[in-house]
Amino acid sequence: MQPGQQFVLYIQGHGLPEQLKITREYWLDASELRRLVDKVSPDVPQVIIIDSCYSGSFLDELRVSDELRPTVQRIVLTSTDADTTAWNALHESFSEKLISELRHGETLKTAFDRAESMMAFETKLFGEQRPQLDDDGDGVYTSQDGRRAHIILGNEGGRSADAPEIIDIHEPLFLDEQQTEGMLWVKTSPSGDGIRGVRAILMRPGTQRIDYQGEATEFNREEVAMSYLQDRYVAVYSQFRKAGTWRVLYQAQGEDGTWSSNRFGEVEASGDFSQVVVTARMNQSAYQIGDYLSFKVDLNAEINQPGPYDIYGAIVFPQGYFVTFAYPMTPSLPGVALPYRQAVEVSQPKTLSILDLDLPAGLDFGSYQACGVVTETGDDPMQSENWIDIDCAGFELR
Repeated sequence: MQPGQQFVLYIQGHGLPEQLKITREYWLDASELRRLVDKVSPDVPQVIIIDSCYSGSFLDELRVSDELRPTVQRIVLTSTDADTTAWNALHESFSEKLISELRHGETLKTAFDRAESMMAFETKLFGEQRPQLDDDGDGVYTSQDGRRAHIILGNEGGRSADAPEIIDIHEPLFLDEQQTEGMLWVKTSPSGDGIRGVRAILMRPGTQRIDYQGEATEFNREEVAMSYLQDRYVAVYSQFRKAGTWRVLYQAQGEDGTWSSNRFGEVEASGDFSQVVVTARMNQSAYQIGDYLSFKVDLNAEINQPGPYDIYGAIVFPQGYFVTFAYPMTPSLPGVALPYRQAVEVSQPKTLSILDLDLPAGLDFGSYQACGVVTETGDDPMQSENWIDIDCAGFELR
């Protein structure tokens, strides 16, 4: 690299103290990262951004020695301190906020401050997580940091293409008792050909921060792609089954990949008062071979109707056939309905773990469905009229 250029390194993913997971087999430790960035010419400003659990543990190792501090400009931003194990990616993360601000031409310091303020305000989602900034090279975040971070990434005075805007949004929706379906809509500028896509991210009532549990972390994030219809983007969501206020975050993406600022809507749901409700959950919406997959089924029953019930967990393959799983993770032949558990009492909310595995080679790429079904004990599950409830979560294998 030449003087006048910038060296920017951005890493987001799973982390342990002083370690970052780069591939399934390789973890990069802090000392090795230090060795690599030390190869950058002292004439080239360095910006290192790490968004992972325990990412603040890298600050000390990435400090600049006393003799090099007058000549080496290294700015390190992390999403957490050295001890934080809880980080949140449910609807907005440190990276999303930081990058959004940078795309709008803000300085590193301004972008960092706004991300820090957002996380401090949303304590229910981020808990004690606080980002860190070291731009004086001493390996710690103090009140003295931030003076060198008043820089623009890329060309001075430059900014990315104008981000799209969400200019109108539905009023709060109030669903009738037993109604679980609602239409969501937003208007954008530009719209149609000027937009790559619009998404709605749904947060259930009572959403709290999520404790990080490595690759097994379940963010329970529900994301819905919206379709363009006349002058707006719409989506019909039919799973407003939990009573309370649902928050819906909307984002529009321009053709160049730039995301709009977030806009929020609300849906007030009365809840589904069926005798028992099943909810299928996946830990991701898209996977690759070797990724960790978790498929769980939540059960909630009326107090006076605790069961017993038979519970089924099934994967519907892209070709249309299904495979069910008996406990523990025993697959059926295609098209055969084996109960995961029989005669289950649901006197209180219950979660069953249908699948927990690393995806093996040999699976077909395409769209899958993970479905939970509940019947009265002994009823034939192949007859849909026997289903008390069914819920499916879609996912992609790419």
